[in-house]
Amino acid sequence: TLVMIVVLRRIAPRFPGLIVAVGVGSALVVLMSLPVDTLGSRFGELPSRLPWPQLPEFSLSRVVELLPSAFVIAFLAGVESLLSAMVADKMIEGSHRPNAELTAQGAANIASALFTGLPATGAIARTATNIKAGGKTPIAGIVHATVILLVMLFAAPLASYLAMPTLAALLVVTAWNMTEPHKWGSYVRGR
Repeated sequence: TLVMIVVLRRIAPRFPGLIVAVGVGSALVVLMSLPVDTLGSRFGELPSRLPWPQLPEFSLSRVVELLPSAFVIAFLAGVESLLSAMVADKMIEGSHRPNAELTAQGAANIASALFTGLPATGAIARTATNIKAGGKTPIAGIVHATVILLVMLFAAPLASYLAMPTLAALLVVTAWNMTEPHKWGSYVRGR
């Protein structure tokens, strides 16, 4: 998978080589019956529908119990999202709007809680991967989220066959790209 990602990136940079490489690698695992963990074998059946929205339990004792943790999580999530936005700015030579970033994150986290989800943040690895795939505007994030939703709703059983080593190869490439190897020379020279 790693070799396929690198080769496809070199010969066809606009081609969705990441998706193809992960798909081919996972298909080979299934077809060859390799003893490799998949999403399904590691985490069980993937959900294929959203839960009904519901308000969480509210009580004064519950609020007092969770408020300190909520502030810490909100602070860390905000810092991670703003850091991710700064990294994206450097990659695309753009400029983010911090207030819009944090407002959108707050709205996303309220919606996540209504659907029994976990806190959401802007993730540097996901953002860097999206930019390397050609995404340069907020629409890229919306498309990303929509595709994940559609995969969950219509292809969850198929997605459960994704092999963990193929996903690891994708993460290795993402981590490599995040180090910006083309800038290593200037770092060594101290610029």
